[in-house]
Amino acid sequence: MFAHQALPEIFFNDPEKFIASIKNEETAFLRYVWKQVGAYIQENDQAAGDSLAAEVLPAGDYQVGLISCPEPLQPTEPHFIAAAYRPEQGEQVSQARYITLELGRSLEGGMYTVLAEWDGDRHIHYGEGPEPEAEAFMNSVKKLTGST
Repeated sequence: MFAHQALPEIFFNDPEKFIASIKNEETAFLRYVWKQVGAYIQENDQAAGDSLAAEVLPAGDYQVGLISCPEPLQPTEPHFIAAAYRPEQGEQVSQARYITLELGRSLEGGMYTVLAEWDGDRHIHYGEGPEPEAEAFMNSVKKLTGST
């Protein structure tokens, strides 16, 4: 719920404010949202959000709120989230993109990553993603946003 419902809704509602919240409050904002979402989840299904981390990084014309999530245990849980926002500049329209690096599991039980994106109500899969490392994920984000 946190990564696939609550955060995308907050981000797409006001991307500039979302990025500013991460820049100014770092993880306090994210931990607040985590706690609010946790109120709707049975206690034995809740994961600790202590390891949430965030920073804002430049990627071309984008500011990217890079969120490191708790270790994913189930498929579709993310390793990382990139909330990428490009403000309007001249004739260039603003753009908001919400990209995830998710845990995948094969039918045989093997683990891999999946690069995906939320675009409104659509969850787009781009296929197997990079290693679950921040730098490798950011390189994928830069390619998707044309910021390489």
